[in-house]
Amino acid sequence: MHESKKNNCYLDFDLHAIWQDSSGIPIPPLCLATDPGKARQISSDEGEPAGYETQGSSVIECLLHPTYDKLPAFKWMGPDPLSMSTQASDMFFYMSAFAFPIEVHWIEFRLVRFDRKTGERIGERLFILPRIETALGNLCRVREQLLDTIARPDFGAIGSSFRLSLWPRMEPV
Repeated sequence: MHESKKNNCYLDFDLHAIWQDSSGIPIPPLCLATDPGKARQISSDEGEPAGYETQGSSVIECLLHPTYDKLPAFKWMGPDPLSMSTQASDMFFYMSAFAFPIEVHWIEFRLVRFDRKTGERIGERLFILPRIETALGNLCRVREQLLDTIARPDFGAIGSSFRLSLWPRMEPV
């Protein structure tokens, strides 16, 4: 076989059929968790958190940005980064499915606070989670800082909503 033909892989997936067959899987990858007929991309523009009107009383919206470009984001369907039972390896495993075959070296967390009445951006905090955790860079510490930021009186949830955006980063730390 010609060398160039060996390297060209063509995978023909019927995502709708996979969705129908795997509806009982608890947390499948995002491309399988969203029925293609009902898929909803979320604008990553500044302003009121995307989808807020349909989220009701949701205080924290979590989005996955597959690339660092200004492309639409998707509602995060992976492990809850604020849950004590979530480990860093869970986050990297889930994100790696979207970056395949490129390895995710770190995850950027960006927490943005919005005024619920005006929808305007009030504050923003950036957190980094490296794949190889250290004393200063680990999910437990990031989670603690996120929760402290949300609970702070000046960032209180009264009259505010939050968006946690996650970006897989492929360049080494």
